[in-house]
Amino acid sequence: MLVAPSLFADHDKGKGRHGDDEKKFERKVKVEHENEREDDEVKVKVARKVRVVPANRVVIINNDVNRLESILATTQGSAVVFAQPTLIRVGNEANVLANRIVSNVVVIRNPNALSAARTLRAQIRQLRAAAVRGDAAAFRLRAREALPLVIRIDGMV
Repeated sequence: MLVAPSLFADHDKGKGRHGDDEKKFERKVKVEHENEREDDEVKVKVARKVRVVPANRVVIINNDVNRLESILATTQGSAVVFAQPTLIRVGNEANVLANRIVSNVVVIRNPNALSAARTLRAQIRQLRAAAVRGDAAAFRLRAREALPLVIRIDGMV
């Protein structure tokens, strides 16, 4: 009795080439410039590197920057003497906004804006520390120092 192998059997279990010699492989490589080249068997497409920034992040940053700018302008220019609990609440709100600004600026990957945002956060932390101490003069001073940073971030984003 003679047993013939099946015509459709895959005796090498998918390791060999089965008439795929004509196929060319394609892969994408991201680099800074646009170029295309073709080798013997490998076609390499070179695409331009693009940073995609979610539009909602920019909107969130702008809203937070505008709110913080309003808070700082009001507290530094007001003739009203705020009580310590009010200063603490304002300091907490400014701290939350500064933290949100930094976390969202990290996503958009703008190094200048990130540096300004981190400096702003340090100023706001000092502002909050002055509020906890009850030092209204230091609170106003920190608000005056932080306001140009907020305006700078607003122009960068």
